[in-house]
Amino acid sequence: LSSLLFAVGHLVSMAQIGRLATFFPGLAFAWLWRRSGSLWAPALFHTASNLLMDVLLASTFPP
Repeated sequence: LSSLLFAVGHLVSMAQIGRLATFFPGLAFAWLWRRSGSLWAPALFHTASNLLMDVLLASTFPP
């Protein structure tokens, strides 16, 4: 359920193909939350994922 809610929360802000890719990271974030018992682990993983994507996109498509 949390993965579905995570995906739905990203529907507005992402392109069509990107919308499909939010469900599986949502599963990973939910697993991290269950494993650690804290929201810090999935929040840090989400931040690291966003930073990595920004670096990869910037290096692939420079301004």
